[in-house]
Amino acid sequence: MQWTPLHRRKSGFVTLYVLFTSLTLIPVVGLAIDFSVLYNVKARLQTAVDAGCIAAGYTLQRTTDMTDPTQLAAIRSTAQSFFNANYPTRYWGSTQASYTATPATGANNTRTITIQASENVPLLFLRVLGLSQ
Repeated sequence: MQWTPLHRRKSGFVTLYVLFTSLTLIPVVGLAIDFSVLYNVKARLQTAVDAGCIAAGYTLQRTTDMTDPTQLAAIRSTAQSFFNANYPTRYWGSTQASYTATPATGANNTRTITIQASENVPLLFLRVLGLSQ
């Protein structure tokens, strides 16, 4: 088979096609990796918050004095220790942004605990778009 100008133009087209496809495909793969890391961190953080709530919930009893600072500190300490046991330090390079555990008395003298936690996660590929965490 002889090479004709038509064949040369087709091979040039393939090179351009691969180049433009790569310019689109590589950032999309990068976004997928970053979002999978974020989803993984979110799931682990949710698990740790749930563990802290359950552990602190066992310490909240009807006889718990919600005005006693030492008992509230013990409840917060229990929640914090179970949170720390289930969420490793620097998980996927994350740093803790905030953590609060708030025991409260609700309607009908029910005791509740609310835990809120957030993490800053460094991004790998989204830095190209100016997002670092």
